[in-house]
Amino acid sequence: MKEVDYIIIFGCHVKKILNKRLEYFLSIKYKYKYNKIILSGGIGKFGDYNESRYMRDYLIENKIDKNDLVLEEESTTTKENVINFINLLKLNELDKKTKIVLLTGSFHMSRIKRIIKKHLKNENIELIFDIVS
Repeated sequence: MKEVDYIIIFGCHVKKILNKRLEYFLSIKYKYKYNKIILSGGIGKFGDYNESRYMRDYLIENKIDKNDLVLEEESTTTKENVINFINLLKLNELDKKTKIVLLTGSFHMSRIKRIIKKHLKNENIELIFDIVS
């Protein structure tokens, strides 16, 4: 089991895809020992539901402790997802080594990597990219 500080699950306005991400997380949840799970996504441009709240409810129904969950529900785009979790966790201000698992699909992950490169300016952050296939 790998120790990490956070796991971030990125939302999606398509529930079928989002459910696949959540099912994947449930299948690997013992792969990591984590402090908190960040659920990232509000109501996107093409969405009709709050992605973070949907993920919270899904995970609680599947026996994930609600106290382990932190919602980032303001974002409406991938760029906002990334900027908001950086700000939420104050990642550019941390002076200790922090390990974060990013969980999403492969196409989404490539966009996230580009945005992170632009906005995350802290070398103490170790990112682990866990791609849902």
